[in-house]
Amino acid sequence: MLDPLRIQMHDAERFPALDRYSPVFRGKVWELWKNPEGGHLFVGSTITNPRWLDVNPGFTRGSFFGPLESLNQPNEFFLRGIDMPLYVNWLARDGDVILHASGIKIGDKGYAFIGPSGAGKSTLARTVAAQPQVKILGEDQVVLRHLEGRYWIYGTPWHETPEMCSPEGAPLKRLFFLHRDYPTLLSPLSPSEAVAQILQTAFIPYYQPQRLPNILANLSSLTETVPLYNLSYQLGSDILPVITNV
Repeated sequence: MLDPLRIQMHDAERFPALDRYSPVFRGKVWELWKNPEGGHLFVGSTITNPRWLDVNPGFTRGSFFGPLESLNQPNEFFLRGIDMPLYVNWLARDGDVILHASGIKIGDKGYAFIGPSGAGKSTLARTVAAQPQVKILGEDQVVLRHLEGRYWIYGTPWHETPEMCSPEGAPLKRLFFLHRDYPTLLSPLSPSEAVAQILQTAFIPYYQPQRLPNILANLSSLTETVPLYNLSYQLGSDILPVITNV
């Protein structure tokens, strides 16, 4: 079980010690810097109100720097722009990942659908969610965690519409790799094929090589304990019985 990340807030217009850090990744929305002790600095780089989050190597303590009055506004969130990379790195400590996938919950069981952009993850989730027993956990990303010997999926907050996400979780019953616009066909996937495909859709901090062994071990164990399938389907087809009655 991961320890919580406790954050201390500082009202500041700039980060006071950037000269001690070297860049690891620099993008349009966020940046990641690292200091000699192994601490990480997450920077919101192209948003109106700049923000910095300095996190210790163990990801248990953080110091936030930013203009707090400007951030205390409607529709503003102090971690906006840096929340997802922060969670990716926090989860990686235990080998857990965020997947580019949709997820649903039926009763106490979770089902995840993986595929590249355009594979129909969101469309499939919205379609089956029309049934009253189905709850969408996430239409484009889900958190995959290994807890007490079982794999769980959880919703994420990064969605345009609130009804398309949920903070709830469920034990992962089955995982499907989607292929859209083909006749409905379900076929088992080998563990080696599954790991390769999951790696293509997982948000993994490759710049932290010390995290990779745990992540790979978790994914390998996942493929041996959770049923995995290739799922071909056509839009408009009744896919829910296929998903639940394997």
